[in-house]
Amino acid sequence: AISTLNEYLVGFVDKWGFDIDSDDNEAAPPADELGRAARFGIWDGASFRVDTREGLALPITVADRYGLSPLRSVKAVREAAGGLGGVYKMQAEGRWFETPSDMFAALGILNFTQVTAYDFFEEIGVDKDFVLEFVDGASRDNYNQAGSINAFVDLVSLAGAGIDGSVFSLTNGTTQITEHLARESGADILVNAN
Repeated sequence: AISTLNEYLVGFVDKWGFDIDSDDNEAAPPADELGRAARFGIWDGASFRVDTREGLALPITVADRYGLSPLRSVKAVREAAGGLGGVYKMQAEGRWFETPSDMFAALGILNFTQVTAYDFFEEIGVDKDFVLEFVDGASRDNYNQAGSINAFVDLVSLAGAGIDGSVFSLTNGTTQITEHLARESGADILVNAN
């Protein structure tokens, strides 16, 4: 999936006219074959911790299990994603940095890189169950790591999961973006070379 916050990938999709998956263009939530709202679940490896239908039942079920933790997380995700979004303007201005830490400091998000996601979410009052069941799920999906990674990585992972902005997929997958980039670079690419 591609986050609408990723200006480069969105730009490549527009530039080359890739087809966006038609399911991503629908205003209504996805439905099953009987027209019922699609199911939403959080699986912990042994059982579903949350199992409900999208629509009105979803926020009620989530709030019942996690309280205000999702809202606290959204605020932090937006702060991190908003800060990172500043990199596009800086790059357009030709700014560069000696180190990643210098760049993160200039973007106002260095603090997120200096603490584990587990410690960060605890500091802002996010329920441990929400972190272990939802945040870790997104992190494992995107990075194959749990919340022992830094908070910035986990916050970006949540933004990419649609917590900030939205996500969409391409009909023929995202590999076509890298194929076009490779072609435009003029590089000689060896495939299956021994």
